[in-house]
Amino acid sequence: AGHKVGIVEQMEDPSSAKGIVKREIIQIVTPGSIVDFEDSDNNFITAVDAYADAFTVSYADVSTGDIFVTTLPREDTSLVSYLNGLNTREIVVSPQFSDKLLGVIKTNINLVISFEENTKIDEEYEDLFSDVKDEREYLIAARLVSYLTRTKKRQLSYFKAITVTKPQSFLQIDAFSRLNLELTRTIRNETKYGSLFWLLDETTTAMGRRKLKDFIIRPSRDYDEIIRRQNIVNTFIVNFVTRAEVKEHFVSIYDLERIVARISFGSANPRDLLRLKTSLQALEKARNLLGKIREPEISELYDKLASNIPLITLLEKAISEDAPLQITGGEIFKYGYYEALDELIDLAHGGKKWISAFEEKERVRTGIKNLKIGYNRVFGYYIEVSNSNLDQVKDEFGYIRKQTTKNGERFINEALKEQETLILSAEERRQQLERELFGALLNELKKSTRLLQQSADVVSEIDVFISLAEVAVANNYVRPIFNDARVVDIKEARHPVLSKLLKDHAFVANDIELDEATDIVIITGPNMGGKSTLMRQLALIVIMAQIGSFVPAKSANLMIFDQIFTRIGASDDLISGQSTFMVEMIEANYALRKATPNSLLLFDEIGRGTSTYDGMALAYAMLEYIANKLKVKTLFSTHYHEITAIDEHYPNIKNIHVEVKEVENNVTFLYKIKPGPMNKSYGINVARLAGLPLEILSNAQEHLQTFVANNSGGNPTKTEYVPLKPLWYQQLENLNIDEMTPLDALILLKKIKDEGFK
Repeated sequence: AGHKVGIVEQMEDPSSAKGIVKREIIQIVTPGSIVDFEDSDNNFITAVDAYADAFTVSYADVSTGDIFVTTLPREDTSLVSYLNGLNTREIVVSPQFSDKLLGVIKTNINLVISFEENTKIDEEYEDLFSDVKDEREYLIAARLVSYLTRTKKRQLSYFKAITVTKPQSFLQIDAFSRLNLELTRTIRNETKYGSLFWLLDETTTAMGRRKLKDFIIRPSRDYDEIIRRQNIVNTFIVNFVTRAEVKEHFVSIYDLERIVARISFGSANPRDLLRLKTSLQALEKARNLLGKIREPEISELYDKLASNIPLITLLEKAISEDAPLQITGGEIFKYGYYEALDELIDLAHGGKKWISAFEEKERVRTGIKNLKIGYNRVFGYYIEVSNSNLDQVKDEFGYIRKQTTKNGERFINEALKEQETLILSAEERRQQLERELFGALLNELKKSTRLLQQSADVVSEIDVFISLAEVAVANNYVRPIFNDARVVDIKEARHPVLSKLLKDHAFVANDIELDEATDIVIITGPNMGGKSTLMRQLALIVIMAQIGSFVPAKSANLMIFDQIFTRIGASDDLISGQSTFMVEMIEANYALRKATPNSLLLFDEIGRGTSTYDGMALAYAMLEYIANKLKVKTLFSTHYHEITAIDEHYPNIKNIHVEVKEVENNVTFLYKIKPGPMNKSYGINVARLAGLPLEILSNAQEHLQTFVANNSGGNPTKTEYVPLKPLWYQQLENLNIDEMTPLDALILLKKIKDEGFK
């Protein structure tokens, strides 16, 4: 990883070269331009430039021909977050780019840095820039195209027109929040399983998987676009038979985008064309099915799917069903595709028949029954006679000795030499003609590059919408509606991933409500009670809604958010030498400075990384700031029960808590949200559930009572603590007396008495 590799090829035939064979570097492979056709993920290479007020960013996937450009605010965190979202492996900058900024990037992201001075592009690439109007965006895209042209040393004619993206068109989710919400991979195992992407991915094509991941990372903020997607998903829910039939055909569609790229590169092999034919045949069947659905959004997609029958006919006529992987493997084309090729094939095949007949004829003529006709690259065809039969070789046979081996002698004669010349000449001419015909076929297919790319894009969208429809039906999701009154009202909301993972165990649904007058909801309750789950649940439902998906709830009425910020979880940044608390404050600062009234803040236990009173003061002050200045929709979980009284001073703050059931001081988590704060703490009870030794728990209970007695007088809101039962009581409670003998009972009673009934 992190290396650049030059690919060198011979530029002349060694047989005709004078002296050293001429060789040239035909391509430089870099981490950002690797074309891995087995990996369905995008591999973006990214160019970056910095100005006093902004960053310009252009990124491309060489394997698909997609290229984008955008402008970001001039903040290091914004740039790092954006690059993280792209999962880019290589960035291209000018030689004058700031070393300090490069250091910031490399500290946060593992990637290769390359340099490119040139921002001038060849005239043939001007069409790529037709939608790029901003001069600075033009320059950064030109730098990237220039770098790729120089390193790939091939035309980028298959590249699509540059897409200009505006950050304000998408729901912005910073890198930490993407990680914490486990959008595409889980934190613990760094795998897809258990992520939102895992939940929603019922796609059948590589293009669909890439498109779905892009939807999840960049949900839309465009109301019309969201509704368009919802309508298509709903259409596939209703038309379930057509949905199943289209999905069945999509299974046979290979990665069209990457096949087209290989064709344009000139690196496609015969089997790529077989895959293209199979894909187009399946697409044609799916297209016919889609044409029967009379919904405007489906009709719009159908109209973009041009009929590929001419290409299918061409490939059906040309490529053999048994075509080899390599172009040098022979038998690429069907018999009858090209007359001159057929003649050479006949000659080559006929020559092999002649060799077989000649072998039998020589055995009869010479009387040498084990005489064989063989072939190798050095001597060509030869007559082989074993040592035991050499005395039967006579001068009148016309044999000329060519080679002596351990087991016998090898000869030639005039008839065999003449036929060898004909056979080898035909085989060589056949291979050369096949190469020429294959190149001509690729050139013919290149003419359809744009249509094939458009078809691939439509397939990717349909694949995603079918996937979302399948997930919605399987999990009983509901179509959300949207409002511009800054209201969040979700009835019986479920965490989309957890409710799927729990399977037979019912997930406890909860209402989530932030009405027009409520900006902040403070959540209190014990650890493991479900506070963080509720916060992530809201964020994931918002993301699902804004990609056009249905959501896990009985009903959902949502505002359209512009940004999501999460401050959930705690970890030290060892590389930067920053403590948990410092990381927490940096992330909170970023969120508080960037948030708008249309953003969503999720703050989980802010201040826990420092002393109790410092943390409490900071949490209280942040709540005041959000309530007074930002007025952002916020879920704020806390163990500082003392700050819940803030709702008495700010009408846009309300309290909720996670319900707990107490029976004889035993605690059961109900995971149900109830109005109002919780003024009880269950920390020691949770520790008991974790299995800590009873002696530690009992001592902790005593210490806790002392701390409460010493500190409760100065707190704004008194916190109650749920006492543990005495150690002896818990021991008795855990007994199974049906399995005890009288002696066992006496021994236990004596032990409890000796320990002083602690």
